[in-house]
Amino acid sequence: MADHATSSTVDLRLRILAVSLEPSLALARIMALPLDDLQQLVTDGYFRELRLRGQSLRQISRRMGKSLRTVATLSKRSQEKGPLLDESRRLGWQRAVIRATSQQACTVDELRALGGVEDHRVEEELEQMVASGLLEVEDERYRVAVVHVSFAREETDARLESLRHFLTTVAHVVYRRFFRPEPNAEAFARVLSFSAEPQTLSALRARYYEALRDSVIETDSEASDEAPQGSVVFAAVTTPTDLAWSGR
Repeated sequence: MADHATSSTVDLRLRILAVSLEPSLALARIMALPLDDLQQLVTDGYFRELRLRGQSLRQISRRMGKSLRTVATLSKRSQEKGPLLDESRRLGWQRAVIRATSQQACTVDELRALGGVEDHRVEEELEQMVASGLLEVEDERYRVAVVHVSFAREETDARLESLRHFLTTVAHVVYRRFFRPEPNAEAFARVLSFSAEPQTLSALRARYYEALRDSVIETDSEASDEAPQGSVVFAAVTTPTDLAWSGR
């Protein structure tokens, strides 16, 4: 009985991890990211997570089940290249397309001349870039979507850090609810799905977020120095219905 319970616990944790990965896999699907590139992102990210926890290369080798030589290669790549998959041929071509179409609208033939992917796949790749929101097409000419080139570097970095903070809090909730529940620890999670006009949803978000923010500021000012840290995730979104999220 104990072995069965232990096995069930391990299996449950793996299922929790699989469910947690689904949003990232959906975004990878929207980007049409090749499996090799996705696996490299996971490998590099896992290595950095372990390294940030202070583990040595030998400890990481044991944790990842990889040779010390492989882990040393990961360490070198992490230090030299960062997280952008610079060696990915397909992503390199997408970057070239973004640069070209940010200067002027381009035809398929003009973008085919950039090289980097097989000629017969160019139109399919461009269609995917349009579907994922990277490009816009009008009169058979492609131009980069304005939303993707209007962010200054500083603003983009700040938005990514905000995303990291948001998702870290989500991870904390999952950990508290499934991995380490404690009687006196808060780990509440609910999603309310409903119909609403965009302006009504915006007004609802503004009204309740402002009230919550004011309450949080007041609570923080009244807390003792020994009080534990807490986080509240507040989100409001109009469910996307474009091609990326709709059924085929």
